[in-house]
Amino acid sequence: MSTAAVVTLLFWAARPGTRRAMRPQLRPAGRSALWYFGAWALVPILFTAAGQGG
Repeated sequence: MSTAAVVTLLFWAARPGTRRAMRPQLRPAGRSALWYFGAWALVPILFTAAGQGG
């Protein structure tokens, strides 16, 4: 199971009060993960576009 799935399961299993406390700490981590995977996705897209001349 991936880390994101485990975090999601823990988040949804938590009580509402605990969930509210977890949310501000998860936002920066989620944003960092999106930037990381976005950068990995952008590189092949740029190479493909450059290879097609556009």
